[in-house]
Amino acid sequence: MTTEQIIQFILVGMSAISTVVIAVLSYFVFKINKQMTWFTGAMESHSEIQYLLSAQRDKIPIVWWDPTIEKVPNKPKHGDPVEIKKIYRYLPVNLRQGKKKL
Repeated sequence: MTTEQIIQFILVGMSAISTVVIAVLSYFVFKINKQMTWFTGAMESHSEIQYLLSAQRDKIPIVWWDPTIEKVPNKPKHGDPVEIKKIYRYLPVNLRQGKKKL
């Protein structure tokens, strides 16, 4: 074997090893991202449940609302104080009656 062949063999080996390392790291990044997505969704669900339980405890009415039929009747403006008299929860997309807006 000549020196050039040895160098070429080493470079091919290093390329193969780096490809495997990148594939393994990509797999771990994918798994961690999947876990983070689940955790974020779980925290969001927990916060929403706590919010609704607190509203129910304070006797604030919670109303299902279809935004494709009519907009929520609130008209918030910058600087106005927030008064929670009623909570509007949007219906899931598959239960909405109005036309879908793109």
